[in-house]
Parts: sequence; C-alpha cells; structure tokens
Amino acid sequence: MRRWVKRFERGASMVEVAVALGITLIALTGAAQLLSFGFRSASSSAYMTIAVNAARAKIEEMKGVELSRVPIEYPDESTYAVGDLPNGTLRIEYPEGTAADPLPVLITVEWTERGVGRSVRLATMLGAR
Repeated sequence: MRRWVKRFERGASMVEVAVALGITLIALTGAAQLLSFGFRSASSSAYMTIAVNAARAKIEEMKGVELSRVPIEYPDESTYAVGDLPNGTLRIEYPEGTAADPLPVLITVEWTERGVGRSVRLATMLGAR
C-alpha cells in the first residue's frame, strides 16, 4: 500500500502537463477570437453612427433653406464627401421629383469597410414653413 501512495505524490506526468497546456491554449484562442470580434463590431458600429449623423446633419442643413431653393442648392443626385468614413460619400435624391410639397428627400451615405461596401439610407419630408 505504501508504494502506491508514493507513486502519486511525485507530481504531474508529462502527459498531464501536455493535456493541461492544450486545454489552456484552446481557451485562450477562443478568448482572443471573442476580443477580435468585439473590436470589429465596435469599429463597424462607430462607422454606422458617423454615417447616420452625417445624413442627419445634411437633413438639418436642408431644413434651413427655403423649400423652393432646396432643389437648386442641393440638386438631385448631388454627392458630398464624408471625411470620417473610408471612401465615404453622401448622396441626395428626390424620389418623387422636386415639385412636391412636402418634398420627399432620400439621403444615402456609403462607405467601404474592410473591402465591403456599406450604406445607410434616411428618408424625410421637407415642407414649406
């Protein structure tokens, strides 16, 4: 009985150490992938917020102009650069023409994120004051 107890008191075998290291490595790899995914999601969310804010700012800018002058100052299909987005552009469209009151306006913000094209569209109606 004494020999059996001493055998297990010597410490961990190489196989036990290898198994423990393997399990630890698998856990660390999973954690690293979760962190990477989290950072990518945060970056994508930041770009989406910038795009929506750029579209809202353009709508607010257009609201400050008299309705009859909106299509003149912001022609259909006019495009503006959005500097905070990679390859970011903002496009204004009037889907039902420019004679309506209220005037339907469609703002599209497009950008490239990790080689993939992304976009946000906001629609509003501008009316005479």
